Amino acid sequence: MINIILNDRDSFYRLGMQTLFSALFPAEFDNRIAFTHHLNPQSVAVADVIVMGLSHGEISICHPVLHARKQNSLIIGLYEGNAPPHCDPLPLCFKNIIFVNRTEPLPAIKKRFLRSWENCRILPMIPRQWKCQDCRHKTLSPQQINVANHYYQGATAEQISQILCISIKTVFTHKRMIMGKFNLHSDYQLFTLFNVIKALNNDTPDFLTAHRELKRA
Repeated sequence: MINIILNDRDSFYRLGMQTLFSALFPAEFDNRIAFTHHLNPQSVAVADVIVMGLSHGEISICHPVLHARKQNSLIIGLYEGNAPPHCDPLPLCFKNIIFVNRTEPLPAIKKRFLRSWENCRILPMIPRQWKCQDCRHKTLSPQQINVANHYYQGATAEQISQILCISIKTVFTHKRMIMGKFNLHSDYQLFTLFNVIKALNNDTPDFLTAHRELKRA
């Protein structure tokens, strides 16, 4: 049995990937393939392949649900745009990932997937256990969290300046640093990432505090 998670908002793309995998694996797995769209600790713990639609900057943040990954599981990260997501080094939860552009032809996807699949069967690439303190995922400073929270709540730069008792120039500097940290290029990408972080933290009001910078030893 091979377990595959297809976690993407585009139902037509999910159907296409399901058709692709069904054609790739029947000879080896005798058609015993289980598909799910749900990304949770239970499904991740048994998943052999995880297909995820990625927003800009998402590759840089911690995904607690992926901590349950099997050692030799493979992630396919779906992205839009001309350049694949970049983060060096990758967070531990994204080890063993291949990036696929949504416009990429199926033969190219098939070729790269089979090569990566063979590699991860031979040499598991993710550690058996890890701690977030050992990971290099991107985080925010306390002041960046304050600025980001107010932006997310709809405050203007002028209002944030008054609330936090800092200059407007400093507000824009913090915003620029946040966007640079996650390689974001527009307010749309910034707020999309905030929504991703919020969902990862169960939609709690203080969702950004989980991304506070940790003091490293």
